[in-house]
Amino acid sequence: MPRYYFHIRKGAVLVEDQDGTEVSEAESVEEKAIEAVRDLLADGDLQGLDRRPWVYEVADATGSTVLLLPFKAAEEADLPEAVKAGDSSLTRTACPRCSGSGTECEGGRVGGVYLGVAEGE
Repeated sequence: MPRYYFHIRKGAVLVEDQDGTEVSEAESVEEKAIEAVRDLLADGDLQGLDRRPWVYEVADATGSTVLLLPFKAAEEADLPEAVKAGDSSLTRTACPRCSGSGTECEGGRVGGVYLGVAEGE
């Protein structure tokens, strides 16, 4: 499997990934990067840190950059357009499984808030 290096750009500072990560043919480098960014963002949010200005600079084994991924872009990737645009047909409601506490489930949550469909939809 090919190895990729997920360097993180924090403004003028580049934190280099010395170990790299093997990425199988079944998943793309972009998918792996988006998954990792979302984990880093969630961890940062729990610590009160805003990591959205950071950028992944993913390099292949030769050192060539193959992907630049702003954390902000990964946070928004794959969300329905209505959610991205704040469509008024969607309303934020308490999750029916955990009553909005989030302690029992993660299903149906976007940005830590359960998204329900407005009545009549």
